[in-house]
Amino acid sequence: YHSDEGLWETTAAGGGCQNIIKSFHVFLQCLDFIVDIREFNPFVMPMAGEAERAARGAAAGAGSSAVPQRGRGARPLAAQHSRHPQLCSSAPKRRHGYGGALKSVACVSTFFFQTYNTKLKIFCFSSSEGKRAASFRGATVQQDLYAAVSAASSWLDTTENHLLSGPVLLSEDTHNQLTHLESLNKQLKEMSREVKECRDWLHGGTGRVWGAEERTLIEDTLEGLQERMGLLDSVLEQQCDSIRDSLQEHTVFQNELRMLFAALNESKHQLLQKMAGMTDRPASKQLEVRLYELQTKTLTTGVAELRSTADRLQLDQTSNQELLKLQDTYEELVLLVGSRRSSLNQGLSLKAQYEAALRDLTELVDTAQDKMAADQKMAVASVIEVQMLLDKHREFFQFLERHMILTRTYFSKVSGLVAQRESHALEETMTSAFNVLKQAHRRGVELEGILESWRRFVEDNQALCKQLEAVESSIPTVGLVEETEDRITERISLYQVSIFKQTHPEINPSTQDPRVTLTISHSA
Repeated sequence: YHSDEGLWETTAAGGGCQNIIKSFHVFLQCLDFIVDIREFNPFVMPMAGEAERAARGAAAGAGSSAVPQRGRGARPLAAQHSRHPQLCSSAPKRRHGYGGALKSVACVSTFFFQTYNTKLKIFCFSSSEGKRAASFRGATVQQDLYAAVSAASSWLDTTENHLLSGPVLLSEDTHNQLTHLESLNKQLKEMSREVKECRDWLHGGTGRVWGAEERTLIEDTLEGLQERMGLLDSVLEQQCDSIRDSLQEHTVFQNELRMLFAALNESKHQLLQKMAGMTDRPASKQLEVRLYELQTKTLTTGVAELRSTADRLQLDQTSNQELLKLQDTYEELVLLVGSRRSSLNQGLSLKAQYEAALRDLTELVDTAQDKMAADQKMAVASVIEVQMLLDKHREFFQFLERHMILTRTYFSKVSGLVAQRESHALEETMTSAFNVLKQAHRRGVELEGILESWRRFVEDNQALCKQLEAVESSIPTVGLVEETEDRITERISLYQVSIFKQTHPEINPSTQDPRVTLTISHSA
């Protein structure tokens, strides 16, 4: 390494420079992550020193001139980081927490496979068996492979436990959760590539280092590891897709929430304007509030759908506050429409009562006019009939007067809902009713006069009858004489004589014989 030029120089064949740089890069990352890992997962602790030893062994196998040693004149590790920005820029920062520890373990596992693959590459690029043996001199290949597989398996166990039984993140951390899962998936893919590369190198010629039984065991182990990685990759993909769908639904929900909130405010504003201008307008115009009632019902469906969506998405606090604000606005609008609808219904009910009272008043006026015309030709036979006629007259027209007052009261309550034409009809009906009442009053006075005169006549008649009875009782009574035929004949004769004397005064009055008188009378 030349500090002035910042370049690596090596005599390794087959592009070993790039592999060494990559190994050294991962080695620096690994040392930075080991501190975090030891506090998180105990299974990595015994491997941390082994990882460091494996990394240094890999660099030593590639050539002592390629990697600076911690001897005399060697720069400290921190100074090497600061000297090479191309290494420091890509090195991850210190992370804390569960997600950072998982990433650290993944980097260690990947580092183990990269270290092992580097040794396989060096072995394959060596030109002779002696160089191959020298490249593996002092290196525990089996331990390196065991460390790589153990670290990868432990990372898979930890990640699976984290996905299946780990703590569920809050809804406001959904973006962080998605980023964390995507990072895990990315590291899983990188580790899978390293495992696949390891299998390829084993099939490509380095497999003869192992015995047949060991080679079969290694291939089965790596194959099982790849299958687990494939299953975990599919699970991570599904969870990422599910979270993306949830985020999309959340975005759609927020858009619908804003649109519905704007629609509610617009409906409320329009309703307030309509209500302010329709107080004195006819009922036909005020019924336009029903349109807003229908719109409110449409918004009710939208609010219900948003509530169900919110329950399903488990919204964060901000979205919940927006939803609560929307519900408050919606409830205020419903109360406003309901109040106006109730007031309008009450006004319409009063208007219906007024219209019914006006119809009844019109019928009563017509009946009163017919009654006045019929009373002129009515004949009565007694004072009792006159009294009954007067009572019915009073009862009918007093009811007419009360109904006029009732109709006027209804009109005063619904005057804002009555059209001008209806007001004219009421005035005409009231005028006709007042005229009929005047005629009825005069007719009542006449009936009262007739009744009073008849009563006085009856009283005078009764008094005269009493006087006659008194006179009759004062006349002396004469005994009755039995009339016989002779007495009747004699009385007739005397009567005839008296009549004759009155008619013939010239006859001698000395004639006193009744028989002579009778004779004369007969002759005459």
